[in-house]
Amino acid sequence: MIDIIAKFLISILEFFYSLVNNYGLSIMLLTTVIKLVMTPSAISQFKQQRAMEKIKPLEAEIRKKFKDKPEKLNQEIMNLYKEQGFKPFGSCLMLLIQFPIWLGLFRALSTYAAFSGASFLWIKNLSLPDPYILPVLVGATTFFQFKLTTGKTPSNPDSPMSSMAMMNYIFSFLVAYMATRFPAGLGIYWVWYGLLTAGEQLFLRWRMKK
Repeated sequence: MIDIIAKFLISILEFFYSLVNNYGLSIMLLTTVIKLVMTPSAISQFKQQRAMEKIKPLEAEIRKKFKDKPEKLNQEIMNLYKEQGFKPFGSCLMLLIQFPIWLGLFRALSTYAAFSGASFLWIKNLSLPDPYILPVLVGATTFFQFKLTTGKTPSNPDSPMSSMAMMNYIFSFLVAYMATRFPAGLGIYWVWYGLLTAGEQLFLRWRMKK
């Protein structure tokens, strides 16, 4: 399955390369197309985020009522989320959906000869890791993307959203470390996708205010 995805991505990258004559730009164009396809899911996630803002007062009441009963408290909060159709770990799911594409692109960049020696900006070879700049950018964009989609971290450490915030730190660090090992072209995909997602979230918030 990964080989099939890799071959499909290579065909798309070759098409974009015929237009722009640069594999780095081709990866960014491919990323933009993937982001557009994922837009409906992103909008749904944004609605979940707005729903959380409405749930907060109800959650505060539950915390006050069951503050001396931790197990009952967590059960009631999860019941509240279920009744309201809210999924606190939706942003993690959005990233998990990308993994088949991520693995396919990893295979394509590692095996397709045309990427070997292809350069972009400061990167000399898209098929080899960039151990310094890209990992920092990958970790930063991942962290920023999570912050935009999850909102402000609750002060209560028992809140599922607090757990989500902790997962943000851990996941961002792990992805940054992984970026020191995978091809630089994959880092370009990750960073550009994160920037597009951040821009999308800011635009949706602006539209909501308007």
